[in-house]
Amino acid sequence: MSGSDLTVEALGVFDQGADRLVDSHPVGIWYSTGANLLAQVTVPPGTTATLNGGYRFESISPIALLAGVTYVIGAYYPGIASLTAPQDDIILLSTQTYAGITFVQSRQSLLEAAGSFVFPNLDASVSQGAFGPNFEFLEATATPEPSRLAG
Repeated sequence: MSGSDLTVEALGVFDQGADRLVDSHPVGIWYSTGANLLAQVTVPPGTTATLNGGYRFESISPIALLAGVTYVIGAYYPGIASLTAPQDDIILLSTQTYAGITFVQSRQSLLEAAGSFVFPNLDASVSQGAFGPNFEFLEATATPEPSRLAG
């Protein structure tokens, strides 16, 4: 991440069509090593979570992300395990651009047990992004303005 420090105030997931989420989704932010889960929330199914820019968000206790430090944001998608069940979408092979944020790598996890929410520790081996989890933040400026990031 480059630019200014950020204060993250909500975590969310992509809602294709902005009509509703099929599943609940745990979402979290870690340091790039996976050593510490800095924040986590579960975005519920349906339309109760706040909709902003095609993503549904739930508030968290604010956390600071420092400029120059690499972080990982991840979400668990239970519907992906069963391709026959309805599922929520992610944005595949996209090149998203966000002020003050640098996309580094798409990651994934191979789960041992269904229903697990774990640090995405494997390179997804795609040069472009797979975006689904997201966060809302305030940039450290004289007059903070809400922004959002897909990651």
